[in-house]
Amino acid sequence: MLQAYRLGPAGTAATDSVLLRLQDGTPWAVRGTRAQGGRFIVLASPLTVQATTIPASAAMIPLLDRVTGTWAAADAARAEAQPGERVALPQDAEEVIDPAGARVRVQAGEAFDGATQPGVYRVVARGKVIGAFVVNPAAVESDLSYADAGRVQRALAPLDVKRMRAAHDWRRGVFAHRVGREVWRVFLVILLVLLIVEAVAAATGRTAHATEPAAAEL
Repeated sequence: MLQAYRLGPAGTAATDSVLLRLQDGTPWAVRGTRAQGGRFIVLASPLTVQATTIPASAAMIPLLDRVTGTWAAADAARAEAQPGERVALPQDAEEVIDPAGARVRVQAGEAFDGATQPGVYRVVARGKVIGAFVVNPAAVESDLSYADAGRVQRALAPLDVKRMRAAHDWRRGVFAHRVGREVWRVFLVILLVLLIVEAVAAATGRTAHATEPAAAEL
């Protein structure tokens, strides 16, 4: 940011919430409710190229979409979410208990984005459970239908994977590319060589004894 004003609450602002912060933690986008009713969003920087690079970047379109859409709308109670999805909590929420029983502190009015594991998450305020929501895996993770060949090839592209089209290709591939080498053939060859050497040595010894002349008798 080239130019940013410091945003701070004026009076009682229990319903205000910080939507975006700078790298040093300074609030940059704040949402709140006016005393006469209605919601507002305040940005710490003018949307000009002299104050910020956002108007000349691709981030401008999604920023305007969220400011005029979901950020300006009232938070609806959520009872179900997907892993990693941001969940709006009650304004007085203080903690969230995850499915493993761990307690996570939350800021009042801020959305919770730590629901990464499936299960039931309980919302706590003033030491009591005031609500809960369930995180379910995406429906696509439960789709057990076979993937087509193109999808499998794209998923395994970084790996050296050979695709077998028939059972005999599988057997041939296993025997041809199995991990390690069989050593019994080497031992068999060594054993045969030893047997041949022993047979030759034995035959040579018998021939020497047969041709040796008898000693003369005195």
